[in-house]
Amino acid sequence: MRGSTALAFFAIALCPSSAFAGSSALGTVTNLTTQTGAMFFTTSGTRSSPPACATVPSRWVVSATTTSDQALIATILSAQAQGRQVQVLGTGTCSISADTETAAFVVVPLP
Repeated sequence: MRGSTALAFFAIALCPSSAFAGSSALGTVTNLTTQTGAMFFTTSGTRSSPPACATVPSRWVVSATTTSDQALIATILSAQAQGRQVQVLGTGTCSISADTETAAFVVVPLP
């Protein structure tokens, strides 16, 4: 019983960081900016639940340091080039830039 209780507590303790993640409604990528090791982008989708640190409206950032980050950037660039809509889900943190939420997922709906 104690093991189950401890496991449940541990699982709940992990939830708050994702529970407060920001997201956007479907919208197009409206701006792209690169800096050393990162890409910033904005979307036209309505933003909801941004963390307090995300003071720049509708802007997100993605690191370019890992292959998974680079795949996320490729998805964003492809959607932007094709004029496709995207939906963004953030990490709930501003770990790359102090005023911009880090993007965790980008969804490009199929036509």
